[in-house]
Amino acid sequence: REVQHPALPHPMPEETAMKRALALLCTCLILTLAAPADDGANTTTMPGVTPGRVIETLMGLNLSADQRTQLANIIKTNRPELKKLLDQVVADRLALQEAIFADTNDEAAVCAAAQKVAQSEAELAVARSRVVHELRPILNVEQQAKMKALRLDLTKTVTGHLDLITRLIGQWADRNAD
Repeated sequence: REVQHPALPHPMPEETAMKRALALLCTCLILTLAAPADDGANTTTMPGVTPGRVIETLMGLNLSADQRTQLANIIKTNRPELKKLLDQVVADRLALQEAIFADTNDEAAVCAAAQKVAQSEAELAVARSRVVHELRPILNVEQQAKMKALRLDLTKTVTGHLDLITRLIGQWADRNAD
């Protein structure tokens, strides 16, 4: 039996899709649990986003020398705060994983850990929003439109991967449950 992935032009055998989905799920789990490197060269926790893709996107914007300088200065200025906040998100996610997989089920501990994740995610989101609004005026209308299109494309890709994983795991559970 074949399944159609929304990001691929052709269907693939269900077994291949399941293997890819499980590999992606494992990769996402590893990336989610991995602490960022101390040198600030942290990769991302989102499947489909790599430092190379980010650089490729920036290069595709055809930034002028002045725009590159302004962008680099904004990134350099905000990097310490963003790294600190990202490190906190990772630490809080690790604590949540520990609470979820503890030897005993302590729903209050899981809830408290999840609330800490939500708070640290919110703080990171606010900081990222400030940076985005600082960067946006540097870009011309065409560059802003291209960035928006790339962001929407990335969202579609990530959502497609997560939907496929959810669907395949559900199908596996349906086949193997009583």
